[in-house]
Amino acid sequence: LTAGWAAFLFWVSTSTRAGEAASGAAGGADWLVPPAAHFGGYAVLAGLIGLTLWGVQRLATRFWAVLAAAFLVATVYGAALELYQTTVPRRVGSWGDVGLNAAGALAALVVLTALRRRRPATAPRSAER
Repeated sequence: LTAGWAAFLFWVSTSTRAGEAASGAAGGADWLVPPAAHFGGYAVLAGLIGLTLWGVQRLATRFWAVLAAAFLVATVYGAALELYQTTVPRRVGSWGDVGLNAAGALAALVVLTALRRRRPATAPRSAER
């Protein structure tokens, strides 16, 4: 799921038609679509990365390391796509978009932190006999 979302973000970021598809979809709020897409897209990516690392790698005792890794990977990926966009016709890379990507990633990690705090504490597993 995480790789699929990253691939979707790549497609949207490098497609010359992605912006055309979104134009007019929001009525009079067309100016809001690109920032919301950056923020939301990278919030989902960072959340998926965080959940993947937290669940698959069982790094629950190193939760802050999971958050830092998820934030770093999502932000670097977003910056790399913005840099790549400078080579795509009719696309422009933007530092502002990198900032929106990072803000979305950070927001997702705040949500993960809140969810972790709400999770009931589990008793440690006893050693199997």
